[in-house]
Amino acid sequence: MKISLTSIASIASIASIASTIFITALLYTMIEYPNYVLDYISQTINYTLYKIKPKIYEKKWYKIAKANIEKVFPNKSASEVEEIIYESTQIQILNFLVGLCGQLLYKYTNYHKSLNYIVPEELEEDRKQHGLIIIMSHYGIFYSGAIYVGSILNHRTYILCHSQKQVTNILYPKDIYKNNVYVSTEVNDVIIFNKLSKMNKQHTIIMLCDQRANRSTTEVNFLNQATTFHTSPISIMKTSKRKIWSCHVYYDNKKKETNITFEKVIINKESNQESTQEIANHLSEKIITNPTQYLWGYDRFKDIIYQNK
Repeated sequence: MKISLTSIASIASIASIASTIFITALLYTMIEYPNYVLDYISQTINYTLYKIKPKIYEKKWYKIAKANIEKVFPNKSASEVEEIIYESTQIQILNFLVGLCGQLLYKYTNYHKSLNYIVPEELEEDRKQHGLIIIMSHYGIFYSGAIYVGSILNHRTYILCHSQKQVTNILYPKDIYKNNVYVSTEVNDVIIFNKLSKMNKQHTIIMLCDQRANRSTTEVNFLNQATTFHTSPISIMKTSKRKIWSCHVYYDNKKKETNITFEKVIINKESNQESTQEIANHLSEKIITNPTQYLWGYDRFKDIIYQNK
């Protein structure tokens, strides 16, 4: 059977049209529904690592996550612990993708449409009268908060970010995200917090304060564990008289949407230790209620148990 040149040309033309349509549809999906695309990628990576490459999955971070969850939830069964690890890993892979692709998502896609939020009137009143400190934790898609918080609040925000310059340049670029100014903790902490305490109160300070506090000697109960904790929010609050609020970035795995909520943190105690405990309690409550949202693979408690598991 002979195939004419005309037939070959027709087949090539059809293939070209089909590939053009496919690429166009793919680009449209990535621009209009990037949250679904990123979710699919994160789930695929997580499933592949868990099912196909378990030796990769069960690296040090897995052992740390398992030990952390078992310490915080001693009554959970082995299967429940595994479920938390699996779901939280997928969310944190997604979180990493959002941070890595942040500039593209912000400039060229409708990712912002997958963010649900309401800014309380009381928050804006506190900002105008007293100034704000907003605390966050490694909960949900926290990079979405770091990227879009300036746009959401609609005023200048100063965000304390990673100390490694290479990471900072990728995740927190200058002059890209509206109203966001990223302050690297590479500089001496004392210098940074002195500047933040004297900052214009109409500008908001944002910090993640659940990570290990190597320089702090203040010990509190965080996630049911005795550990040191960052006292910076309380120190700045007392120096500048700002009000403390929290921001929680919950990822809805069913709807593929991110819910950003702001809550006022009521500080009733006077001492630094007791006030810091109130902050730890506030963050702990969210994490314990929704453990699959948290970054458990972080070496938070620095315990010898990680080396033996």
